[in-house]
Amino acid sequence: MSKIPPLSVTARLTARALGLGAEALHAGLQPARHADLADVLAFRRQHLGERIDWDDARYLPWRYHLGRSADGFGELWALRRQGELLGIVGTETMECTDGQRTLRGHRLMDILVRPDLADSGLGAWLNQALFERADFTIAIGANQFSKGLVSRLFKPLAPMSDSVHPLQCRPFVERSRVPMKLKRVVAGSGDALMSGWGTLLRWQARHGLVLRPLEGFEEGDARLPTCALQPPGTVQVVRTGAYLNRRLLANPRARIDTLGAYRAGRRTGYIAWLQSRRPDRAPELHIVDWHVGADRPLLTWGVLLRAAVAAARRQGCSSVRLITQQSGLPPLRRRHGFVEPRSGTGAMVGLHGNPAAAAWSGLPWALNSLCDDGHEH
Repeated sequence: MSKIPPLSVTARLTARALGLGAEALHAGLQPARHADLADVLAFRRQHLGERIDWDDARYLPWRYHLGRSADGFGELWALRRQGELLGIVGTETMECTDGQRTLRGHRLMDILVRPDLADSGLGAWLNQALFERADFTIAIGANQFSKGLVSRLFKPLAPMSDSVHPLQCRPFVERSRVPMKLKRVVAGSGDALMSGWGTLLRWQARHGLVLRPLEGFEEGDARLPTCALQPPGTVQVVRTGAYLNRRLLANPRARIDTLGAYRAGRRTGYIAWLQSRRPDRAPELHIVDWHVGADRPLLTWGVLLRAAVAAARRQGCSSVRLITQQSGLPPLRRRHGFVEPRSGTGAMVGLHGNPAAAAWSGLPWALNSLCDDGHEH
């Protein structure tokens, strides 16, 4: 597949397709401010329609700065031509570290271009224009229209890996090729097996831990250490208490429950989840984020996972889902009853690194659902 031309060429071609000069095209891309919110909301309603099943008027000010430096996680960029809105693209600022150095980049999301301009090159130009504004740019996921563009603009990283812990085997058995006469027997046997496996794991765990709901992250959490489950050299997202309070506990699109693990009064880890629905509408608990410190990390991780599974049972969920790019976790997930579906490879992940972050394309990364919003509606 051919590569995208340099920004200067893309800008010239896109500007010509839009009836603009290259300078006017660049000048028309500006961070949206709160005064632009009504136009942006109308633009999204017009082009997303029924796909917006949340309160967009609350979501956008929560997600983006909109001229308020203390609020939001990044900029919502709006492209206008003589005042007319042609497209928008959002960024979430991401601070990442490989253990040796820390760089500041962003993730692209909420990109939306007016449908009649789909062949103008505007989508490619918007991506490239934002490459210039950060050390690195991440793209997570793509639809049938953007997959080719993402593969041409970004270097591929390991895809997101989707694994499921069944709590009620019937929905999974119903979709399988098991003969109809045996499905009830197989589902019942599977439920008994998973329940017994969970009991064994709880019996084996030497807790030494106290679990309690997290109502907020402390001011002392200016910057959490890297997650101890990952090998040295893994690129990880830097988490702060202020970020987690806003991202997890003040999310207008989802209620996220957060549980902390404590030993001798000191927090050694946490896990966060929300309740969502599978494609067949069965309730499912989705693990959004987690972090464990250096104090017995495997034990802490296992105890937190079992607590999430227990919460899913109490809530009547049919399964627990875990989406992660962390290559070191599959054996740990399987030990706790998580299996990876055979179909699909997970959402694609791409990296565009400017010179400062170019080497990171060859390193393992640790991303999870905290870095993606697709599960929240």
